[in-house]
Amino acid sequence: MNKISKVVVAFIVILTIVLLMNQSHEVKVAALSIQFENETTEPEVKSIFSYNT
Repeated sequence: MNKISKVVVAFIVILTIVLLMNQSHEVKVAALSIQFENETTEPEVKSIFSYNT
């Protein structure tokens, strides 16, 4: 391979790695953790989750 081909291959490899890393971060960010206080009833939880629908 000549020098230009090596540079193009290296660029494609780096770009692929960056894209794969970004996809994995999206999955982690998409997770949602909610913790309710003690004695929160099921109807209260349902009303909170259905508030914006």
